[in-house]
Amino acid sequence: MWGLESDAFYELLLNKSAVFYCHPVSKILLSAASSKYHRLTEHIVTKEYNEKFTITAICAEDEKKNMLPVCSADVTFLDAQHMLGSVMLLYTGDYRLSKDDWINCEPLKDPQRRYFCSL
Repeated sequence: MWGLESDAFYELLLNKSAVFYCHPVSKILLSAASSKYHRLTEHIVTKEYNEKFTITAICAEDEKKNMLPVCSADVTFLDAQHMLGSVMLLYTGDYRLSKDDWINCEPLKDPQRRYFCSL
């Protein structure tokens, strides 16, 4: 678990009032008194396999306005069957736009306008 023990990661959790999602078994392993990850315990939120939940970006309001179409996503942990508590997140790249989303999405209003710079 590279990076979880870093002060930078812990400070990010503290400063953003963020949470760390994991499977309940992972929390037990991370919370062990002998674990170097023990300080993360207060920021851990557990979720079961196949339990759908919503995560929301933690950022300033002006940053949220630039996120298209929304600043949240529905997530479901899948059993990775790798080791106890391991999970997979399958990112498909699809998302659904509601009527209000596409009305407010500038690139969809005028496809001729260049909104993104090319490399």
